[in-house]
Amino acid sequence: MSEFTSAGAGSPAGSGEARRQRQGRPGEPAVLLWRGAVWPVLGVGVVATALALFRSGPAIAAALFATVLAIGLFSVVPVLMRISRTMPPTAVMGLALAAYGTIVGVLMVVVFGLGDLQWLDAVFASWTLAAATVASLAGQVVAVRNMRVPVFDPPSDTTRSP
Repeated sequence: MSEFTSAGAGSPAGSGEARRQRQGRPGEPAVLLWRGAVWPVLGVGVVATALALFRSGPAIAAALFATVLAIGLFSVVPVLMRISRTMPPTAVMGLALAAYGTIVGVLMVVVFGLGDLQWLDAVFASWTLAAATVASLAGQVVAVRNMRVPVFDPPSDTTRSP
């Protein structure tokens, strides 16, 4: 029986440990940030698609396209967090700048290149991307707040003896 198939409670596939190994550690910051970014974007995608149903076929395509694009682009940062967790700070900064530049570049090409496409409503796609960006950032803020990972060292005893 495969490790990923359902099995009885005593088998490795049915145990909580095997499930955690398949899903990633739930407390890992990169996973929490990714989940915090993706769920709100999916919510925006559902709302945008529902609104697009009242507009046109190209608006539906735009809502779906923008949602998939946003999930892909906003998944870059958590993936880089996982990759760079053991790298020196200068390498992490270089990766972060490269990722940011790539994301902005892709968004610029997409937004400016969508105007001529007949099958896609460029205005609807742009508004969906803007809403997805705000939702993703808000979700990441909530995820960071709920992570409970200490950012600063606990204060040391500052009392001095004369």
